[in-house]
Amino acid sequence: MNALKLKNQTVRDLAWMLFSPPLITLPADSNIRVLWPLRDLGREPLADWLRGIDENPDALEAHLSTAKSPRLGIYFESLCAYFFSNYPGFTLIAQNLQVNRILGASEKKTLGEFDFIVQHQQQFLHIETAVKFYLGTGTAPQHNQTNFWIGPNANDRLDKKVGRLLDHQLVLADWPEGQEVLTKMKVPNVSKCLLMPGYLFYPERDTCPTPDDVHQDHNRGRWITFSRAISLLEQTASDKDQWCVLDKRLWLTLAKIKEGETSLQDAALMKETLKTYFSEQNAIDNSRIHALKKARLKHNPRLTHRPILLSQLVKEPEPTTAEPGYWHEQERYFVVPDYWPATAMPLRKT
Repeated sequence: MNALKLKNQTVRDLAWMLFSPPLITLPADSNIRVLWPLRDLGREPLADWLRGIDENPDALEAHLSTAKSPRLGIYFESLCAYFFSNYPGFTLIAQNLQVNRILGASEKKTLGEFDFIVQHQQQFLHIETAVKFYLGTGTAPQHNQTNFWIGPNANDRLDKKVGRLLDHQLVLADWPEGQEVLTKMKVPNVSKCLLMPGYLFYPERDTCPTPDDVHQDHNRGRWITFSRAISLLEQTASDKDQWCVLDKRLWLTLAKIKEGETSLQDAALMKETLKTYFSEQNAIDNSRIHALKKARLKHNPRLTHRPILLSQLVKEPEPTTAEPGYWHEQERYFVVPDYWPATAMPLRKT
């Protein structure tokens, strides 16, 4: 993806969605297809399409501005919707199509939603999408299952998320209520598809085995405790490196930050930034928990500080023009409280 040299951040995120390997694989005899647009559609057609958007990204940015929430999952879903609506050969038929069960004259129960119903050439697809980030907690070779991978905020787990997608979301079309919804849309039988890229973050110092059913080419990062992050910054202090705490909207593609941006910090300044963030004075309090709930973000009461994503960047070779150069991400670390994951057991099923 980097070889494309895309300029616009949203186009780079769109490219990440298309080129990133899936997080998981499924057995060859599964009736669910794991999508990977790079593999399924070919690099050059996708690259040509992306370059065209990069030259004039107004339509993409206008589309993303209509998203119902700034949350990363909704942003990723909006990127998918733009692709299904605009890439040659695809037609977006429906998005977030609700499936209900009628319980009485004026009562119903929502069973779920079809993320996307898409027509690709002559085939109709039910596509569930997700972008996920998990931290590995296994410490022995036998810990090679997805249940050892926990979300940074300790609200979900990889095995439970996959189970929910496969056993609930992707079977909606098998239920009479789901079939009725599709019939009304004049959609015949659908093929079930899963589009789920993301990152797995491995412990920086410990050996943590990769789960057996995770794609071998999945995106990777590292996770470290706050105290270890301070030591790392002290050991790697150099004018060749800059550091940046990534806003959640920048969690997808590898960071690319223009020289002079205030978000770039040297190791000494980043050390102070982390000390302030993880200080007792900045622990999550009731007002912060209320704000999280208002934003529909789950909070695990065992967490005193929400983990943050830290990017280590190096500068590209000096530009040939008078324009400022860019710093490019070389490594990313989830920084977690020192006690994580000892008390970071997920409190919900998905």
